[in-house]
Amino acid sequence: MALKQSKMKKTISLFLILLSFLGYSQALKPTETKALLNFLVTDLDGFPRNKETVIAEDITSHIEYTAITNENGKCGVLVPKGKKYKIKYLDLIEKTNYSNFSVPNKFGLMSFNIQIKFEPSKKIDVKAIEFKKGTANLTMKATDYLDSISDILKNNKLKIEIVSHTDNLLSKEEALKLTQNRVKTIKNYLIEKGVPQTKLQTKGLGSSEPITDNKTPEARKKNNRIEFRIKQQYY
Repeated sequence: MALKQSKMKKTISLFLILLSFLGYSQALKPTETKALLNFLVTDLDGFPRNKETVIAEDITSHIEYTAITNENGKCGVLVPKGKKYKIKYLDLIEKTNYSNFSVPNKFGLMSFNIQIKFEPSKKIDVKAIEFKKGTANLTMKATDYLDSISDILKNNKLKIEIVSHTDNLLSKEEALKLTQNRVKTIKNYLIEKGVPQTKLQTKGLGSSEPITDNKTPEARKKNNRIEFRIKQQYY
């Protein structure tokens, strides 16, 4: 009798696990070595967000497991057991940390439901886009970054404004010209990578909108920045 009850409990447990991920990603099933992470992505009011990218990054190996939400805001990924993960989402073009999640290394099929709530940013300070000092020439780090985000811009229905700022070491006229040349360089690079020109607007603002004083090299570095401003997002 005890054996039958044990088998029944195990059957019920497996059934509940299956129910927990039905509707998230029916094609994915947990295994003895991998757990299923089910994601539900919504805005702050609880409405589901379609075509959002969710990432589970292994904190030790930095391997990333990625999925894209469906019209119900749901998706799932299979990840190895016994690991700790950084849960991230793609905020337009920037990977944003949401929380950490540990998957125990236990026997049996395992699935977990994780909800992510966020509102997309309207403006992003893109720190990875840098120029050689005093020029409109992109650094290698900047081109690598633009290579990676060109696919995002091509495959997402976004229109952005590329905005450049600088410090006050140049005259106002020189600073304005430099920032105008920098946004032109970025735009042309993205177009070469296949991003439609209609998705890109530009604005060079010179030194007119500092975010801090220009008294130190560190402060001036903060004022030398590129922003992506979201002009339109549609589905």
